[in-house]
Amino acid sequence: MTTIIANEDPHNDTDVLSIGVPYLSNSRGQVSTFILEGEIGDNFVLRNLEDDWDVFRLPVQQNDRLEIRPITTSFRNFYFLAIFDSRGRILTERSQGNNVNPSTIFVFPQAGNYFLVIHGSSVRTLPPLQTSVRLSEFPHLDTRQGDLVYSYSLELNLRDNSPATNPLPPPSIALSLPSATISEDGSQNLVYTFTRSIVSNDPLTVNFSVGGTATYNVDYTSSGTTQFSQTIGSINFAPGEGSKTLILDPIADRRLENNETTTLTLAPGGGYTVGTSDPVTGTITNDDVLLGNNPLAAPVYRFFNTIAGGHFFTTSEAERDFVLNNLSQYQFEGIGLRASTLGGDNLLAIHRFFNRVAGGHFFTASVAERDAVLANLPQYVYEGVGFYTYGGGTNFAADVYRFFNRVAGGHFFTTSAEERNAVIANLPQYIFEGVGFEAGFA
Repeated sequence: MTTIIANEDPHNDTDVLSIGVPYLSNSRGQVSTFILEGEIGDNFVLRNLEDDWDVFRLPVQQNDRLEIRPITTSFRNFYFLAIFDSRGRILTERSQGNNVNPSTIFVFPQAGNYFLVIHGSSVRTLPPLQTSVRLSEFPHLDTRQGDLVYSYSLELNLRDNSPATNPLPPPSIALSLPSATISEDGSQNLVYTFTRSIVSNDPLTVNFSVGGTATYNVDYTSSGTTQFSQTIGSINFAPGEGSKTLILDPIADRRLENNETTTLTLAPGGGYTVGTSDPVTGTITNDDVLLGNNPLAAPVYRFFNTIAGGHFFTTSEAERDFVLNNLSQYQFEGIGLRASTLGGDNLLAIHRFFNRVAGGHFFTASVAERDAVLANLPQYVYEGVGFYTYGGGTNFAADVYRFFNRVAGGHFFTTSAEERNAVIANLPQYIFEGVGFEAGFA
């Protein structure tokens, strides 16, 4: 093991280039270990830590694998490691946490001179390398001893990476969500971060499943992925990339609704292992309220008809009690939603029908649909107006989703996006018919 100490020129950090790692003669499976020790901000009062860099020359052979393991650091938050090629092009960069120090692994695609750069800034701005492979000079306030001095000690293991004897293990993928709760109409997004434990020169596609009560392209949009839908997605790592971000941007509306969730779960795939096995959930909080007097105050009681496979609603306590005491096929489910027993204030009548063949009830806010049923479907008996509420698409209240049970003939209604998604995913006999109308939450 060899220890190399960075001895910097107080005016120009490029002198450290002369203190390089010597050429290594690794045979297959052999490892050469070096300890790099240095300080950032040790020679002058810095404008900021971006002005100070330590650089080590790395002459390597093709397919050599470099493992960088932090031993000790005194940086407050994060520091950065970057690898350049001999033409000054950055090949990979990775931030390292001061408290949690996982290994950084990089495989060199070809033999030649490379350069390991260590700096303490939290800004991802790297200096240009000149054609002579010397870092450009940076302005400093003066040449006095600096007050901000951060030390580091890194262990470098350089080994032959011949695929025949020493294949690189697959990376482990971690999934995190720093800010898990955001407002629907706020400035923040849900930013999921995918991190691979081994940074290599190979591209990688990571798969994941999508869940939660929020609806894609209705409650939020996405960016940063290769594929994304209501149920699945994937994200691509380019060669040299250690992390990727997926951004979910909430769609603001005026609809009064429950808080909604988005859940991502890493799925198995080729070329990686799952590091975060638990689902990672974000919450979009509702920020809409009904102004003035709430017209949707009356409880609407919900029953499930076990014969027709659909719902029955009533605002009448007397009718509710009669059904409870006399019709055993109806299962009482409590207050299903809230509406009004009177018209006005842009409220629409919700027309009620009884299907005397299937034995279930049907509700609609559409006058045209009401008239079509009256004219063409004699098995439906019109029972008048059940209650009053808002029509679909007004964004004044919560969506009430409607399903038709093509087997039993009943209609199923719910304000819950989670229940809607469960029916779509698990009950193929129910045909989703969209939003029937809008109503208040129970």
